[in-house]
Amino acid sequence: MATHNKKPIESIRLPLVLRKKQVLAMVGLSASTVYTLQKEGKFPEPIRLSKKAQGWLGTDIENWVAAKAARRPVSEPVSELASQPTAEAAA
Repeated sequence: MATHNKKPIESIRLPLVLRKKQVLAMVGLSASTVYTLQKEGKFPEPIRLSKKAQGWLGTDIENWVAAKAARRPVSEPVSELASQPTAEAAA
């Protein structure tokens, strides 16, 4: 009897493919902004799913968001901001 060393299907993990509405919701940008950033090479390119459908790899979008977050300036803790006087209180 022959044995096969193939992994069972449930152990294969494929990358998540996101459609346009999902990507726009994740990144908080408009479709036109995403397409402009793509043209400039500043946003991940989608993959072709079929003749008329495309999607983005979830890992590409997650990495793009993480890179943006890593470049943001360190903000003050909320507790320090709450104790500062507002412009109205100073007037």
